This record gives sequence, structure tokens and C-alpha cells, in this order.
Amino acid sequence: MTADLAAPDELLAALDRMLRDEALSTKHGGGTYVRRFEQGFSRLLRVERALSLNSGTAALHAALIGLGVGPGDEVIVDPLLRFAAVAALRVGASPVFADLDPQSWLMDPESAARVRTARSRAIVATAFFGLPTDPCALTKATGGLPVIEDCAQALLARRDGRTAGCGVAAGVFSFQSSKHLSTGEGGMMVTADPEVALRALELREHGWRPGRRSEDCGLGWMYRMPEPCAAIGAARLAAVTERVAQHTAIGCWLDAAIEDIAWLSPQAAGPEVTHARWRWGAAAESPKRLANLLQRLQPHEPRLEVGFCHPGPIYLRSFLQDLAAAQSQPWTPGLCPVAERLTERLLHLRIDLRHGEAAYQRLAEQLHTAARAC
Repeated sequence: MTADLAAPDELLAALDRMLRDEALSTKHGGGTYVRRFEQGFSRLLRVERALSLNSGTAALHAALIGLGVGPGDEVIVDPLLRFAAVAALRVGASPVFADLDPQSWLMDPESAARVRTARSRAIVATAFFGLPTDPCALTKATGGLPVIEDCAQALLARRDGRTAGCGVAAGVFSFQSSKHLSTGEGGMMVTADPEVALRALELREHGWRPGRRSEDCGLGWMYRMPEPCAAIGAARLAAVTERVAQHTAIGCWLDAAIEDIAWLSPQAAGPEVTHARWRWGAAAESPKRLANLLQRLQPHEPRLEVGFCHPGPIYLRSFLQDLAAAQSQPWTPGLCPVAERLTERLLHLRIDLRHGEAAYQRLAEQLHTAARAC
């Protein structure tokens, strides 16, 4: 199992060439390695347009701006992670939480349809743990709402032949240090819609429009990806398919380890799905049984970060509760019952290839033994 997406000497050579030959400027998208990384990422996903940014969070913000979402609008989001809700708030919209499917842990289309209102402008659906969403089902259930797919955890995942992030209004990716493809920090937004891409580009470039730099189209932000990050990304693209395959293989070992454990259920994917396995997860039938399992696992491989998933849905966290109180939002316990039950019973494991294949083979054996004893 390879530890890195590219050998250290290859990365050093790429950075050396950049430092010797380039001015390190990405102004107006002019960086050589920024363009190279964007073009390579576009080819990897076979998508028409890829726009690099300085983080996945910036990519999510840019996607909402690209779709024209703003004050007074509502964005349907899933409740486990904070990023979609915060991005909606950043553009002046209100996040509206849809519940999850109890088997896949992805946004439930029927729940999304129930919370849709006349103010709903978009859906941000998270490919949780690396399992790609079903945007067609979400769009159909909500009467045509566009979908932004948050693929920060799902690079090269596929569903029904569709690569995650493609075939939707916009797909967003993260290159933070824990992701399948890491540039240290960075993000990418992909889209087939030229208007979405143009509005997102204006956001990235201080409100400047390409070819009309003296004309400010809005306030904008400074969301450009630095050349060193882009150089690392471009150098690592060639090996990312193999890396995702290694994540997928480890997830399959762990799924197999609990096949005969009736009280522990892995994330349901289905034969039409290629799961990117950024993390592996399983839901226990009760919090008590899960706590017992964790107690048995922790002495073996604590460095592998085995633990509970999250301390409850995002809308019950204090910073959003304070906002809800100020705006009289109905974010109360029971809003998304499936998500609330899941967070009490969800075991997760971060897959980090630096630990090596043998560590995860041992963990699969330990998981099976510990689960049978619970």
C-alpha cells in the first residue's frame, strides 16, 4: 500500500520547478500550476469546468453564489455536518434541515420534499463518508430544485455510472490534509453551467470579471488557490485513482468483519454504487452496546481514531441554537429524528493510508472479535 499520492522526490521536483520558473501569482487565474491542476482535475472527472479555490468551504460558498442563492432564500441541507448550513447563512439564506435515510445516512428525498417551501432555492447534499448522493431522486422529489453535491469525502465515488460531483448544478471538493487528494488546503468547484462558473469566478476574484478587470461586478472574496498548493495537486493527480481504490478495499474488509454481527450495520451502498470510503462507519442497535464495543477496541489501535461519529445534529449545537433563538427558528430536538438516533449509535473510523495495510487487517480481526463478545 502506498503512503503518498506521489513519491516525495516527485513532489519536491514539482515545487522546485515552480519556485525556479514561476512568479507564484494566481491573479485572474493566471498561475501556471493553478491552470494545470484545474485542467487535470477536469479531465479526471470528465467535467466541463473546474474552478480551484483555497478551501472546500470556499467552493461551497462559491457554488451557492453561482446558483444565485441570497438573502430571503432557503437552502435544504442535511443535519450531520456544519458546512452546508454555515454556507447558506454566509450568503444570507436560511438553512432548512432534511432528515436522513436510516440505511445510507444520506439526505432522504421524501424528507427534503416535506421541508421544501416557496422560498427554497437549492439543495446541498453531502456525500457522507464517501457514499455519493442520489441527486436525481432529490430533484424529482422536490419538484426540480438544483442540487449542489458536497463531495469533500467522495472523490471518484460513483452511482449508476455518474461520478460524484458531476451531473448536478455544482459539485464541490476539498483537498484538506485528511482527504483522498491533499494539497494541504484547497478546494474545487465543478459545473457544466457557464453562468454558475462565471458567478463563482467573480466571487473568487474580488468581484472581477474575466476580460473586464477594471469593472467590479460585486464585493467578492479572495478565494484563490496558491500556486504551491496547485503544484502539489497537479503532481498527485496521477495516483489518486489508486488511492481511492485502497480506501475502498479497506472499507470492504471492515464491512466483511461484521457480516455476521446482527446488531451492527454498515452504511448501505448498493451494487450500483462505488463508495470512496473516506471513513468507514457502522450503526449499532443501541448506544450502550456501541460503548461496550469501543471499550474493547480502544486498547488495540487507538491511533486509528475509532470512535463515535458526532455529538448530535448540527442544529442542536450551541452556536446555531443561539442563532435560532435570535431568529425564532424551530430548530428543536425531534426535527430530524433519524439523524438524532444515528448520532447516538454511529461508530466511525478514519481511513489513513499512512498506517499501512497491515494495521487495518488487524483492526478488522479485532473488530470482529470484539463485536462478537458484546
